[in-house]
Amino acid sequence: MRLICQSVLILFLLGCAHVNQPSITRHDIGGGWTVEIIPPEFAFMEIKEPAFTEKSDLLIIPADFDWVEVDSQNHKVRETNHIELIEVPAVYEDIIDNIIVEESKTKISVSPVLYNADGSILRPAIFEKIVTPAVTRQVKKRVVKRPREIIEVLGERREGYTRIVKTPTRVVQNPDFDYTEVRVGREKIQRRPRKFIIRNEVNVIVREFDDFDDFQLFLTTIK
Repeated sequence: MRLICQSVLILFLLGCAHVNQPSITRHDIGGGWTVEIIPPEFAFMEIKEPAFTEKSDLLIIPADFDWVEVDSQNHKVRETNHIELIEVPAVYEDIIDNIIVEESKTKISVSPVLYNADGSILRPAIFEKIVTPAVTRQVKKRVVKRPREIIEVLGERREGYTRIVKTPTRVVQNPDFDYTEVRVGREKIQRRPRKFIIRNEVNVIVREFDDFDDFQLFLTTIK
């Protein structure tokens, strides 16, 4: 029967660093209307995990016992089965992992509205979303393929004897186990999405969007 399974990989999100945010911009979209673009707000969360080690975090302390003859006059006992604990070592493997060197970026490119000499619109403002993918690199990591386990087995038997247990087998924390954590990367967390705020000719907010496609669709209705 399996008793204890060692944790294989535990991730912790620690710390938080704000990123310098671009400033708010306002752009003419014709007819005295404008769009105010409020950039998204991000934070970086550091990712840490336990330092890799093949050392076990648990120790098995064997039972302390005496062998006693079954027919001993001093011990009216009979031969019985005894359970012991043994450790099945973990199996490790080397893998190739992708880590992010530089996070992806999204920016809004704006081509301003063009007017004819009479003030009519020659070409409406053009808004384009440009996405720069994240930059990654590969690293070699040693990971646990199968975690170590502590299992129950039948203990040794001696014909004509039984065991008198003084102290049972027990499992304790290994005082020499290293619980040091190491930084393995960071995650970019969006705290607030980009906003597009439409204002009319008297600076009253008409619509707000946090989705670029919805914003683009709305622009087609006011041309």
